[in-house]
Amino acid sequence: MLPSAQILGFLARYELMIQIAETGERHHYWKLARRYCDSVHKPLLRIGMRRSILEPPNGDVTLDLDPEVLKIEGGVLGDERHMPFRSKQFGVAFNEHTIEHLPNPQDVQAALNECVRVADVAIILAPSPYSIYANLFCPTHYLRTWLSPKRNEIEVVANRLRTGLGARLGRTVALEQVLVCRGIAPQVKFFGNSFIASDRVNVHQFA
Repeated sequence: MLPSAQILGFLARYELMIQIAETGERHHYWKLARRYCDSVHKPLLRIGMRRSILEPPNGDVTLDLDPEVLKIEGGVLGDERHMPFRSKQFGVAFNEHTIEHLPNPQDVQAALNECVRVADVAIILAPSPYSIYANLFCPTHYLRTWLSPKRNEIEVVANRLRTGLGARLGRTVALEQVLVCRGIAPQVKFFGNSFIASDRVNVHQFA
């Protein structure tokens, strides 16, 4: 049997690998979003304001439910499920780790529809469903997402691990619904635990 120190060390390295991969993914796709917006002369919308120096910058416009968003340039107080913007007002809607905070899969569907409506391209990033930190220690992570590139689906499951280390690991699925991305936008490209969707742009240019 492995000593507890070795087990903790393994878990720490495991989580660190996930966090490094997610940080790289955020910056890579933010740069692509910025490049696309500049090329079509449209603003970049970020959904979920920057909360860490490790995250990419805010957008030209940044939408958040937190009133603190009004303190940043371009900050707009609002709900991603009902955005106060015109159709195709933005080049990219960059949605960074917000859908896991929504209360149910129907809200995720509404948010994704809105992202595609207000922008040429929607880039959606979600935490790894296998992250220890995201699923055990984040009390407002109500949902976990698994992406299925073969079926073009997102499986959204209620996160029953979010109550802390005392949670029963067996009670992970209480609510489940599959969101078919083809119903949101014709083109979907998956990468990591995130995806790109658009109803007018070839998303494969975001390689």
